[in-house]
Amino acid sequence: MHLLTFVTLLGLTWLPGDSGQGLVTKRGRCQQELPLSLRIQSPRTVRRGEPVPIDLVLTNEGRHEVIASLDRSLADSQPAFALIITRLGGAPVWRRPPDPGLPVTKDVHGSRPRAAASGVQVDVRLGPGASYRLRERWRQEDVNGRRVSAGTYVIQGSILVADRLLLAEARAIRIY
Repeated sequence: MHLLTFVTLLGLTWLPGDSGQGLVTKRGRCQQELPLSLRIQSPRTVRRGEPVPIDLVLTNEGRHEVIASLDRSLADSQPAFALIITRLGGAPVWRRPPDPGLPVTKDVHGSRPRAAASGVQVDVRLGPGASYRLRERWRQEDVNGRRVSAGTYVIQGSILVADRLLLAEARAIRIY
């Protein structure tokens, strides 16, 4: 349910991929699919108040080198990607970027993204089995900057690759 809400917020169309992951396009049609997968890496449990490292890992699952074209804000050091954190069975608590329709830049303080007006495209070469890692730190704050309570949260992530949105399988995290 939340995955479809997430995609709807981006104004894109969700299409199921063969691998069980979703493939989304702005035009609502599939282009030639690159052999890429996207997964979320984060701790399963963290103490309340500790920053949560979250990595989105883009991997070439094919047998040949691929070039992944990624959007990047001129003011950010890494390509634009989206993360949404929700309470288990609840509404979104935090997101990167705060407005899912805009490119993103990161504040030097960690998980306080802001929107940028312009961007560029970056080509990332990935050999067979190679990965590209995108990093974020969630400070366990909601969209209003308030500390979240202990409990179980779900992380969802995505990245645009050549005008297609790859969705990572959601990952649960428990704050104690």
